[in-house]
Amino acid sequence: MVGDHPGELARRAGPSLIDLARAWIAVGSQSLGGGSSTLYMMRAVLVERRKWVAPDMFRECWAIGQASPGMHLVALSGMLGERMAGLPGLVVSVAAMVLPSALITVLFTAGLVEIEQHPLVQSLLRGVIPAIGGMTVAMATFFGQTSARRGRVAVVDWLVVGGTAVLIARTGVPVLFILLGAAVLGAFALRPVAARPNPPGRD
Repeated sequence: MVGDHPGELARRAGPSLIDLARAWIAVGSQSLGGGSSTLYMMRAVLVERRKWVAPDMFRECWAIGQASPGMHLVALSGMLGERMAGLPGLVVSVAAMVLPSALITVLFTAGLVEIEQHPLVQSLLRGVIPAIGGMTVAMATFFGQTSARRGRVAVVDWLVVGGTAVLIARTGVPVLFILLGAAVLGAFALRPVAARPNPPGRD
């Protein structure tokens, strides 16, 4: 229907609460290794496999979640759930992702304490860390590609991406200040370029 908000359209065509819970349980129970793997699983399940969330919506919710206090991935799951199924979707998404993963984490940590000094376990952990680094790079590339616009303005977008990476890696600037600075820059310098209207008499 003309005039419907995009969020409302996505919500109408979104998944059932049962399907949503199953998807988030899969994310929470399989995304081992930290924040990067969880983020990768969210994108793989919701954007690529299920196609419930558009890449732009995923990117925007992730960006908003970075500015929220507390656990950013929990905030992201709540925002995505709300976009897909309204307030019930928010509650189901957060609960289905957090509760199974929390239980697995408790059991895993209790067992790891007993065997963490074993040479085989240490070797396994040394193998996991580079893989998590690779996931982080892959997700950074995804967000960079989906954030950068086309044409000359893409240069500015990629400069923001690179500058932010340097600030985080090489300085002690708090992440909150970096996000606020990027938000101010976006408000004044990175606004969408409005399309020029056609002259009268031209289609």
